[in-house]
Amino acid sequence: VQTVGELKAMSARSPEDPILLLRQAAIADRDGNWDQAATYYSNALKINPNLVTATIKLSQLLATKLHNPPKALELARRARELSPDDPVITHTLGRLAYDAGDFSWAASLLQESLRRLPKDAAVQFDFGLAAYSLGQVTNATAAVQAALDGGLPPPQSERAKTFVRMQSLLSNPGQADAAAAQIQELLKQQPDYVPAWMVFAAIQDRKGDFAAARDSYTRVLKAMPEFAPADRQLALLYYTRLQLPTEAYAHALKAREAFPQDREIARLLGILSYQRGEFSRAGQLLQEASASFPN
Repeated sequence: VQTVGELKAMSARSPEDPILLLRQAAIADRDGNWDQAATYYSNALKINPNLVTATIKLSQLLATKLHNPPKALELARRARELSPDDPVITHTLGRLAYDAGDFSWAASLLQESLRRLPKDAAVQFDFGLAAYSLGQVTNATAAVQAALDGGLPPPQSERAKTFVRMQSLLSNPGQADAAAAQIQELLKQQPDYVPAWMVFAAIQDRKGDFAAARDSYTRVLKAMPEFAPADRQLALLYYTRLQLPTEAYAHALKAREAFPQDREIARLLGILSYQRGEFSRAGQLLQEASASFPN
């Protein structure tokens, strides 16, 4: 193993040796000299653009330490082209796609990585977040809990615990109402944190503040357009509380697509379809819902 001085001396004699540059980059990265590490990785890629290790390491560095997500995503794409079967590269690209707001692509990539690394807590956690962004709450909660059980390190473990707690509060109205002040404080710190907005919107609905609940669910969909649980709640809220059937219908359609077995949404969409003169569809939906609503 060469010392830093020996590597520099060797590199001075062979400035275009990418292996020496990669070794220096790894040392600089380890020591927290991230700009220097990025320079070494970049120089190695100038010599050989097809270096997979340099490409993905530089991508990870730009994403986590140097705060340049667009360039990090570009490099991760390139690394994926160079090594399409590498689950670590797929994981990195999936996480960057999630951060860029491409939730469907992120979930697909992270699910692929998880198949190859089923016990990797970081992959489980990131997949959980991506699945959640698509409204797959049950799968997401299971994945995040598995990440915690698998020893997910901080700071991700703290994020995971908060996520799991939000899901618990969502299914325990009394506990959620008691924690309302804490939820508000969390949202001050993380204004776009969807799990907390879902809990807070439910609290607002139970308090009878229906306009505020509508605004909260709408904010969720602005952050995560494919989060169908918010569409479901908005459909019910618009119809039963705000008496706006046109708005209810638009959200009920999306909820129905995401939750085809949801009898309450089938009932609501059947009623709305009947009111719109769509009698054949209404009959089908209401027949489907009748087993759950016999009266």
